[in-house]
Amino acid sequence: SVREQVRKTRAPARFTAESGGNPTVGGSVRLSRHTQLSAAMYKHMRIGSASHQAARFGSPIRAAASHQAAAVVGAGPAGLLTAIMLAQRGWTDVSVFDARAAPPLPEDQLWGDGERSYQLGLNGRGQAALREFGAMERVSRFSATVNGRLSFNAEGKPVESRLKPPGTPGAEKTYVTRVLQRDRLQACLLAEVRERYPQVDVQFGVGCSGVDLSGERPLLELCSPPAADGVEDEAEEECDPDGRTEAFDLVVGADGVRSAVRESLSADESTSTRTVRYADKNERRYKT
Repeated sequence: SVREQVRKTRAPARFTAESGGNPTVGGSVRLSRHTQLSAAMYKHMRIGSASHQAARFGSPIRAAASHQAAAVVGAGPAGLLTAIMLAQRGWTDVSVFDARAAPPLPEDQLWGDGERSYQLGLNGRGQAALREFGAMERVSRFSATVNGRLSFNAEGKPVESRLKPPGTPGAEKTYVTRVLQRDRLQACLLAEVRERYPQVDVQFGVGCSGVDLSGERPLLELCSPPAADGVEDEAEEECDPDGRTEAFDLVVGADGVRSAVRESLSADESTSTRTVRYADKNERRYKT
């Protein structure tokens, strides 16, 4: 799970989450329990505080009376749930940008394809977050129950272990884990947004190359990603700015490991955000 920490900075609070009003006062806080789906879903998300009072961990995100234009960069599970949260907190103009194409509908038969089998586990906190924002019912329809674990030992032989149901003697957990494809979870949340939140505009095929922090409001630098040409990871490539910019009162970076939002924060000397990367020295010992 993601560590719970509040870290104040002297940076302008142009990247906020716990916002209370004044978008010019600095700070940085971690996501509250409302958006705790799992570490994988928002480990690259960066949010901050927009008022001195907003540093209180767990306070809801509220739209300021005169500043209600928000942008979320990244339309994955973390970004879409953030957009839902903002809409529920009163933000009337929320734009979500993602360089990739939209996923298939949750009920599409493509989800039976082995090429779309990357599974994401939803633990108790993740299910509670989805339930709190009204999205768990749809997710439940397209997810499976975890009853146990099948691992392969060093000799390549399968080893099966069964989980005891919650509430029974010796049960390891107090909840039943649900699993589904990461992109199918994204599709479920996208369906929620399109059906229930007209104030949220999700734009696919629109990337973010950076954020200009020099003005009073953060200026999002938008771009068109390279044509995919059938290559799955093509949208991961950097896209050059094409002159399109949009100003917002709140910007949330949910754009993954190559986050342009985080890089803009790290490059700005007025912030204390810095990126530290470590060499991947993990050795794969077994597969599951």
